[in-house]
This record gives sequence, structure tokens and C-alpha cells, in this order.
Amino acid sequence: MGTIKNFEDLEIWKLARSLVNIVNSDFRGCRDFTFKGQITSAGISIMNNISEGFCRKSDAEFCQFLNI
Repeated sequence: MGTIKNFEDLEIWKLARSLVNIVNSDFRGCRDFTFKGQITSAGISIMNNISEGFCRKSDAEFCQFLNI
């Protein structure tokens, strides 16, 4: 197995992206825009934490961002 060079290649990031797509699809018709925004932001936050931790180039920092 080769070294992963981009966070987009991480299976966990791909799963988080799929989660965001599912949330967007499931809540497309939701009229509670505040809730819809919060739940969408939570999913995007997962993707952001994975990518930010990956870019830190430190296993310890990457693990910290995964815990968030």
C-alpha cells in the first residue's frame, strides 16, 4: 500500500463526504432552515477536521483532529 498524499484519498474522508451528501438529500425539503443549516454544518465540520488534521503532517495532531 502506498503513502496517501491527499486527504481526499482517505476512506474516512470519503465516508464523511457521503454523509454530507446523504444529509443534504434527506433534509432537502426541511423547512426548519436553522436546523437544516446546523446539521449540514456538522457534517461538513467532520470533513474539515479530517482535512485540517491531515495537513498538519503530524500523527499526533492528525489524531487530535480526528478526535474532534
